[in-house]
Amino acid sequence: MITERQTEVEAKQAELEQAQTERANLKMLQIQEKQRIDAKISQLTQSIENSRDYFKNKFKIGFEAIDHEIQRKKAQSEELRRELKKEDIFIQYKSLFALE
Repeated sequence: MITERQTEVEAKQAELEQAQTERANLKMLQIQEKQRIDAKISQLTQSIENSRDYFKNKFKIGFEAIDHEIQRKKAQSEELRRELKKEDIFIQYKSLFALE
């Protein structure tokens, strides 16, 4: 879920940067187009802020700490896998001893 949300926010951030570039390239007399893009920029900015707040509330981490949190979770997962492999070996030995 964390990586999905991260991807969504990064896509919105890229769309925001594109809209800002598009607005900067407009001519002075393109007032209606500027207003349309300004509304889009405002909407994207609000959406990004809401997503970052969601992260803080849902995952108890800041958006900036996502990569670190993902690495931490992967390390935890790998440690659990190693522990399960050890348990599987002990279960196999227990079965062998029970048969003897």
